[in-house]
Amino acid sequence: MTADHHEEMQARIANLNTPEVRHLAWALLSPSLINEAALSTRPWQDPNPDWTLNWLQGLDRDPTSLAIHLQQCKSHFLGSYFEALWAFFFHTHPDIRLLAHNLQIHAAGKTLGEFDFIIQDLGNKQIIHLELAVKFYLFARPAEANKLTASMHSHLWLGPNCIDRLDKKLTVLQERQLRLSSTKQGKKQLEALNLLPDETSCICKGYLFWPEQPPHITPATTPRSEPMQPMTTTWNEIFINSNHLTGTWVSLSEFYKQQFDHAPENPESSCWVLLKKPDWLGPAKITPDQDLEQNIPDRQTLRALLEHHVRGEQRPCLLAKLSNDISGTQLEKKRTFVVPDHWPWST
Repeated sequence: MTADHHEEMQARIANLNTPEVRHLAWALLSPSLINEAALSTRPWQDPNPDWTLNWLQGLDRDPTSLAIHLQQCKSHFLGSYFEALWAFFFHTHPDIRLLAHNLQIHAAGKTLGEFDFIIQDLGNKQIIHLELAVKFYLFARPAEANKLTASMHSHLWLGPNCIDRLDKKLTVLQERQLRLSSTKQGKKQLEALNLLPDETSCICKGYLFWPEQPPHITPATTPRSEPMQPMTTTWNEIFINSNHLTGTWVSLSEFYKQQFDHAPENPESSCWVLLKKPDWLGPAKITPDQDLEQNIPDRQTLRALLEHHVRGEQRPCLLAKLSNDISGTQLEKKRTFVVPDHWPWST
């Protein structure tokens, strides 16, 4: 996906008004987080992208079928919601047949693994095994990562709660999930079901969040609003898609300095919204017909929310910064994780 195509797709996603349809469009149209070639797989391609774009616009006008489908997803996990969006797409697409979803492989009473999706391209009749993931990783600067005794740049990409790690996820994808169909038991069970795939691929979407400011740069030399520039490393160049989506992260104390303490009358401090799952998927948007006061917290409410979640519960929070377009719609211009001051922590 070229940079121009990426921008066009992001604009198409932002133009959709129904949140669930925006989530779906983001799942389908946003750039990959990782470089699939590094995992020895090819990116999966929609066999009829024009149909998909027209279908999304129709869903935005009448999202009833999508809403009914998502009501069946009882899990509160973002990954399950992400899979439910893709399942709806595969069920509906005229050129795709969904053959299996969450198909488990068993041996000696144990579960050896699970296939996220097995689909068939009705055009070329190929059967495709797809593994899905949606991930949000923060780059822990080397000085901070020393707390975790990390030694490689790959180890510095951490999930908000420091449980997940990008290099670990890629290892699981490469060594287990994408190889499941080639294992003895996996191949045996798929052959019995006539589901042995011709091709295996992964769909991994998400964001990478960079620190807003390197520790050695002072406020006098770098504006606080400017994120730290990505480090060029061999590992990043190999495994991360160059067009991946990005955000920033900042400690709670630093966010307070930027938005409240050093700028007590800063109007931008009232343009932040707290993103709750599943609104992590896709750009935040508030249209003129929605209650802005209800959806956008004032300064005092925002600070109270951060005190409760970040300081009290020690839970990183994802915020989106909004700005008006010419129609009066509030659109996301930036997203930032606000993390506890001692982040990252050892788990």
